[in-house]
Amino acid sequence: MSNPRLRIDLARITHNARKTVDMARSRGVEVTGVTKGVAGNAEVARAMLAGGIQTLADSRLDNIARLRSAGIEAPVMLLRSPGPSDVSRTVALADVSLNAGMAIMEALSSEASARHKVHGVILMVDLHTGREGLPPDPLPCGGGSYRGVSWTAIPEQDKDTRPGEVLRPILHRAGHRPWNRHDSGMRENGQRSG
Repeated sequence: MSNPRLRIDLARITHNARKTVDMARSRGVEVTGVTKGVAGNAEVARAMLAGGIQTLADSRLDNIARLRSAGIEAPVMLLRSPGPSDVSRTVALADVSLNAGMAIMEALSSEASARHKVHGVILMVDLHTGREGLPPDPLPCGGGSYRGVSWTAIPEQDKDTRPGEVLRPILHRAGHRPWNRHDSGMRENGQRSG
């Protein structure tokens, strides 16, 4: 009996990325290609980029380092809040990171300033799920920059509000029309209408 083998069809990844990007762009949504499932494999990342994806993401700095070592220059997002010992590598390797604490933002800011670089930050806001994130009360809606760190925050309304209900009015004010399955040409059973 032979050993198990994983075959990756790069042409299909490019095709699927192109279809997904086209569908999302028509609704004002940008697609990010996540490479965590393939351990930052540069060939898969290139196939995603060839399909029109402009930003890659991974939750592991070693995977992002693998992408950078392979010559991938596209923007890359760290899909988690870096720990204190990860700050220097995060700023060096990733263009953007998710963040759940002001102390880490301060450290990222200092590191980015020292490197004369802007590091993007997406603030994670606790939606009363008990996971991680900043409390929503002191955060303004929108974004800004602070000493080398640009940030985006989306506050929640109350503990019973679902994240989509929080985003919808913000996106609407920004001129985006969020996807709604009832107006997308899809029937309830997932079949295309018309």
